[in-house]
Amino acid sequence: MFTHSRTKALSSLAWSVAPYHDCEYIEAWKYPKGFSTPPGLYRLQDSKIEEWLAQEGQYAIPTHSFLDTKVEGGIRLIISEREYYRTPSFSMSKESYLRVEEHFNLPQATLHGLTNESGLCSRFLDYDEKIPGKLSRIGIIIKACQKYQIGNYGLSMSHDFATGITTGIFHGTGVMINRNDFPAWQHCPSVEIFDLISAVPHLWDHPMLLPTILLQHHVYRTEHFCTIQLGDRANHLQNQLGMSRAGRLNGLRGPYEVPAADRPIKDTKVNLHNLTGEMNTVIIEMIGFTHVSNWECDALDFLSRTMDEIAESRNLGPQTGTKEIRECIEHLDSAAKGLRGHNINQRDRVQADFNVLCTLIAQIDNRLTAKMAATSSRDSSAMKTLAFITTLFLPGTSVATVFSTGFFNWQSASPPRLLSPYFWIYWAFTIPLTLLVALS
Repeated sequence: MFTHSRTKALSSLAWSVAPYHDCEYIEAWKYPKGFSTPPGLYRLQDSKIEEWLAQEGQYAIPTHSFLDTKVEGGIRLIISEREYYRTPSFSMSKESYLRVEEHFNLPQATLHGLTNESGLCSRFLDYDEKIPGKLSRIGIIIKACQKYQIGNYGLSMSHDFATGITTGIFHGTGVMINRNDFPAWQHCPSVEIFDLISAVPHLWDHPMLLPTILLQHHVYRTEHFCTIQLGDRANHLQNQLGMSRAGRLNGLRGPYEVPAADRPIKDTKVNLHNLTGEMNTVIIEMIGFTHVSNWECDALDFLSRTMDEIAESRNLGPQTGTKEIRECIEHLDSAAKGLRGHNINQRDRVQADFNVLCTLIAQIDNRLTAKMAATSSRDSSAMKTLAFITTLFLPGTSVATVFSTGFFNWQSASPPRLLSPYFWIYWAFTIPLTLLVALS
């Protein structure tokens, strides 16, 4: 069913992306009677992947005189960096990936799953040909809902029930040491997942260990980021807005402060622009993390259903670690559901603050409009006064202007020639110009 998409992905993805051409790997071996060797997280050059897969030379299974040479379970996980976001990339060559996929019996949908952006969970079951209904191998693909602050990574794995060995590939952005993981985290995902694996050596042969650890890592990171970092940003914005004292702001006293206050208009607009942009950013982040929490709840429900199917098919009892892993899944599911409620509450709270901010902006705009209207009213009154004074002096000014022209000879010795015979010229120009101005 996935042959076509796999072939298309093999030709479209970027392989052996510079400047790095290497991977990392985790190996953990469990021996009979509860013995185990210390797990390791090592660098693996692309040219050495084939030797590592064959467990030859320095990559052979460790043996000790006090241990049975035959392992009863373990983990072999290769880790590949995703340097590019578009197009998705691998830090190994295409040939090396094909060897890994074949040797580890990974599902054909691996490439499609690991490059998914919205998050997915799928399983692929192989049954024993001799015993109907009994699982011989299970393949699981888990791709986290893409969110850079938490981890853009995925896991494709296969577990062989006959050997108890889980093999897989862990792929994502910033997953390897000294790569571009989100700076808030002290360690990269490969180191943190290695620590989680190291803490439970008695579960190294369990088929559900790696998927559970992946979700455990993702939930813990999401919980820390949403409740601490994103929560602090929301509280800071609420404090800047100054219109609420709920929660941690309950201890504040004194009058509520308007973010614009009595600042000049220019400063007010800059302040409100920045506050609006930051608040909108937080709302969008919270919408995204609400989707992340929904995916985590769905993924944990998927793990629980898969656990039930495995336990029923293989008759796994509490002594095999199934009880411990099931309890971990239930705990993580409760934490994810609580975090989902927290994110929805945070989103609604910041949305309410955003609505208050929009109301304040409208009030400030109304205040500025009222000020402009008052200023315009004062200007109008001044113009009316000026027009009244002008009208008051206009008749006298007009008469004085006409009498001051050369059409009147007030100094004439002959009284009959007081008015010039050319006075008609004045009316010849004045009347047409007056009509032209009036009509225009």
